Amino acid sequence: IVIAVEGTCINTCVQVSQYAFSLIKKWCQANSLGVNLSKTEALLVTKKRKFASPKLCIFNENIQF
Repeated sequence: IVIAVEGTCINTCVQVSQYAFSLIKKWCQANSLGVNLSKTEALLVTKKRKFASPKLCIFNENIQF
């Protein structure tokens, strides 16, 4: 599954991503499936030189950047 979020505000992008993750979690639970968190990664593409990596999580586990 690929989730692509675009925007000018990192906080809004994080909120949209977290909402997408909550939908994936609900779908997985409804279908008795899981997510292999060791294969789950996030990629942040930005033109900014200095930025703080946001915290993203699914199933109460942080997603690695």
